[in-house]
Amino acid sequence: MSDPRAFEQRHQCIDAGMDVVWAEWPEPQYLTHVQALTTTQAVGAEDLALPDEPKWLQQIHGVDLIHLDDWAPNVAADAAWTQRPSEVAVVKTADCLPLLVASDQEPLVAAIHAGWRGLAQGMIGRAIKALPGQAKDLQVWIGPAISQAAYEVGNEVYEALVRHNAAFGDHFKPAREGHWWADLVGMATTELIQAGVERVASSGLCTAQLSERFYSYRAGLPKNQESARMASLIWLA
Repeated sequence: MSDPRAFEQRHQCIDAGMDVVWAEWPEPQYLTHVQALTTTQAVGAEDLALPDEPKWLQQIHGVDLIHLDDWAPNVAADAAWTQRPSEVAVVKTADCLPLLVASDQEPLVAAIHAGWRGLAQGMIGRAIKALPGQAKDLQVWIGPAISQAAYEVGNEVYEALVRHNAAFGDHFKPAREGHWWADLVGMATTELIQAGVERVASSGLCTAQLSERFYSYRAGLPKNQESARMASLIWLA
């Protein structure tokens, strides 16, 4: 059981100098042992009063999930999980989906990165099915990401996504000829439910429409910060 005073101190430390969005779980009363957030700042253990250095991944828009026991610098993966207290799983995004996952039945947390390419390869469903335990015991929070109103894609993206999962077709709206408005959060939620996850929440914050606050590839990254990304972190307290 974590010390609630330490939890409060960590919140104060992070919120004092950083733009942070804390995960809002569907049933937070069952996840008091978990801390999870998205921040726009470059983060290290000292900066965020984290229990350990985040385990950064070399994200490649693929489908690989690793246990943090197998982590090494520059490991290529788009998701990571752990059952160890104080190990920090993290993914970076700038419009793509950051999904933070926690079990309320056993010590287990995970971080997943998925853009349209990951969705078209079944990244989310694969990751959920690879985690130990039952999907119904998981809660998922989707952090700030690009919204449907700001994400126009061409026919090739539409076809790739619907080819993978016909139900994704419900999450497109026609745009100009040959283009669609794509709802990544809706598609992710559909795939989570199909994988057996019953409790899903999202921040409701659009990175492109709030580009003065968040990093957005589609809206344009700040000059000299073309590689800037947000970090979504989760750990067992």
